[in-house]
Amino acid sequence: MKKNTTRIRETIKVPTDQLKLGMHVSRLDRPWLDTPFLFQGFSVHDVDDLTALKNICEYVYIDVLKTGRVNSAARSALVGQGKPK
Repeated sequence: MKKNTTRIRETIKVPTDQLKLGMHVSRLDRPWLDTPFLFQGFSVHDVDDLTALKNICEYVYIDVLKTGRVNSAARSALVGQGKPK
């Protein structure tokens, strides 16, 4: 008998105009070396981070596990999108 499990994706693609403080950016829509960001992966801590990401990228990938809290609409969109490995 097959188990009925729900899997949540670890990363989601988010347009930069929907980014919020506290989200953990794990990947960009371009190479990290083409940006002024010092680290490959960081949490958005202030408005300057949001502004820089909006000016440089159209979208980014958010690490849901490192972000911790994701708003309920985003969480609902994630449920069931991942495939078991």
